[in-house]
Amino acid sequence: MELVKIEQKAANKEQLQRKKCKNKLRRRCTVRSNDLKKSRFYMKNTMKVTMRTLKSNIFNSAKKSGKTWAVIKSPVKSKKSLAILGTSLVVTGGGVALWNNYYMPLPSTTSVPQIDLEPQYIHVKQPFADMTDDIKGDMKAMIPRHLRKPWKLLHKANYGNRDEHLNAVRELSNITHNLSDGEVREMAQCCEIQTAVGLSRKKDSDLRLFLPPPPCPKSVKESSIPIQFWNILSKLPDQDVHECIKYFTSTALHDYVQKLEDDFVQDTDLNEEFNRDTHLIMDLPMRNRHSIKQVIEYCLVAILSHSTVQTQCQNLVKKSLLLPLLARIADEFPENMRLKSIIGKIIANISLFPETHKFLFSSGWVGKLAQWIRDPNLLVNLPATKALGNLDQEYGESTFAPGVYLVVPNDRIVKHDNGHWNRPHGVDIVLIHGLMGGVFFTWRQHDKVKQRSWTNLKLVSENDYSYCWPRDWLIDEGLDDRVRVIGVDFDAYVSQWGNSCPQESFKTSLTERSKDLLEKLKKCGIGQRPVIFIGHSMGGLVAKKMLLQAQAQQDHDFVKNTKGFMFFSTPHLGTNVARLNSPTKFLFFPSTEVCELEEDSPQLVDLNQNFVQLAKDRGDLKVVSFGESLPTPMFGIDVNFVEQKSANLGIGEYYQIKTNHINVCKPDSKDSIIYRKFIDMVVDVLADNPLNIGRTGETKGAIGLPIFWEFFGPDKSKTVLGKTLFVNK
Repeated sequence: MELVKIEQKAANKEQLQRKKCKNKLRRRCTVRSNDLKKSRFYMKNTMKVTMRTLKSNIFNSAKKSGKTWAVIKSPVKSKKSLAILGTSLVVTGGGVALWNNYYMPLPSTTSVPQIDLEPQYIHVKQPFADMTDDIKGDMKAMIPRHLRKPWKLLHKANYGNRDEHLNAVRELSNITHNLSDGEVREMAQCCEIQTAVGLSRKKDSDLRLFLPPPPCPKSVKESSIPIQFWNILSKLPDQDVHECIKYFTSTALHDYVQKLEDDFVQDTDLNEEFNRDTHLIMDLPMRNRHSIKQVIEYCLVAILSHSTVQTQCQNLVKKSLLLPLLARIADEFPENMRLKSIIGKIIANISLFPETHKFLFSSGWVGKLAQWIRDPNLLVNLPATKALGNLDQEYGESTFAPGVYLVVPNDRIVKHDNGHWNRPHGVDIVLIHGLMGGVFFTWRQHDKVKQRSWTNLKLVSENDYSYCWPRDWLIDEGLDDRVRVIGVDFDAYVSQWGNSCPQESFKTSLTERSKDLLEKLKKCGIGQRPVIFIGHSMGGLVAKKMLLQAQAQQDHDFVKNTKGFMFFSTPHLGTNVARLNSPTKFLFFPSTEVCELEEDSPQLVDLNQNFVQLAKDRGDLKVVSFGESLPTPMFGIDVNFVEQKSANLGIGEYYQIKTNHINVCKPDSKDSIIYRKFIDMVVDVLADNPLNIGRTGETKGAIGLPIFWEFFGPDKSKTVLGKTLFVNK
């Protein structure tokens, strides 16, 4: 009972305490409310007294000065406005405003003018108009980093979905040029691999967005370059590798490095340089020593052969210092285009394998490739474009194997989530050179005056001359956003079209080469869109063989999308060079090619018959052939490589050109029949396969006619070389 009383007493006490607190709080709020009312009342009265005093003073001043003044009734009821005309003040019911003194004193008989009821505005000067760039920069710096547009775009590029990444990279490449070096460097440090690769493929991107290479390791910086190549090549495994890799490696180590470096000189070598039978040192023939550039070049060729094997690439980037060594060579020989080109090919081959990408990125090669892709020299530009394309496999969806190059366009080609491409290229063009040719030399413009040497490595196109006419002239015509050009260059040991590797040249057949190239072209998307094959000499035979192999593999998309062939002196029925005496014919062809290219050889006859039958069955396959009519001077011999009966396929169009075998694929100008027939075929294929995707990815109609008319004009025509090309020819 006592416990209940105690609890009841405590509850009453607590309730009383709460009531006291509430009353105290209510009184406090009441006092504050009254104080606020008093404050507002006091301020209002103060303003009235101030305004009344101010008006009285102004009136008195106006009376003393003899000015005429008037009280103007406000349009708003129960309010007044006062105007002192002829002074620099105007007093209104809402306050005091300064005004320029331009009114004349009103005469006493002047009537009060009517007040314009339209609202009046004062145009205030922009607050930041006179600010310097430094002040603006300081104000922008006050904005938190994560709210600034460049950083928001960078975040989307790094961590957004596919479309967010693509759009953010495109915008980011255009907005960082006005940022400070420090901020751009911070952004470069925050870039993920794919963001940096995407930016590097945009030619207008800021080069400051790419981190420079890290400091060169001391062992790489101070050691001899040939000795470092010896350490790298000698430690690479040689089991289960191609014979050509062994050949290049052995030649580089024993015939080049050993004969250059004094560390490898033995006592027996001294007998070749000094005469020890006399006290006098006589001038005797010294042992053959190569220059440092020759040694480096051949060692790079050996590394290039290893870079075609995935396991060897892993050893090169993980277990050796090859990447900083290549960077050192590029920095020490910046004007040597041959060395830079081979280095670019090595990096391109290594980048084929995704597990090597982080090593290439951390070693600074993405930034260096971004610089090289801007180089106008083909020898530097094409390998860099290829390497960045391989680094961009996640978004580019294409890989470029050894010997395959992206010639046009140079920037990013990607597919959005909605299935649309950012560059709706309507046709692929594949350039395949012949024996002793290459993508860097075969497709140049004909030099009429012979001012440019074949040994010149400055392959920079000029206004009146092109070192790659399919690329430069398609860009001039504005077709580079509708056409993709793939160039084939057999620089890999497995497809060497020459005598660089004897073991390879005497074993590879036409069937093996075409099969290897077909697989490589499929990896970069050839066959998924309309495609035109351009073949010079034996390159035309490879193109025909690939189509028949695709048919045998039942690759219906590849066969269906093959729309045209252009042959330049292709020996469809063989060449009489193969019937020359042995010493002469081996100057032009290795043994395998001699057997396959003999005139009316069974292999070529069978290939030609099957191709002609396929073309006739298709009915829509476009074929244009060119033949040579002049002999070609080679090694002091004038040779007619391909006769007319062998160059003329018997279907499609055929043109005999007054030129030799080497120049038959080199037009003199855009007015040449070679280029006109080439551009006609491209336009015809685009006309037969109109695009249905616009530049920004939007669909332009069910069958694509709107975008087609946008390209060709409303009358379905396009003027090229002063000639109107209609869609229905």
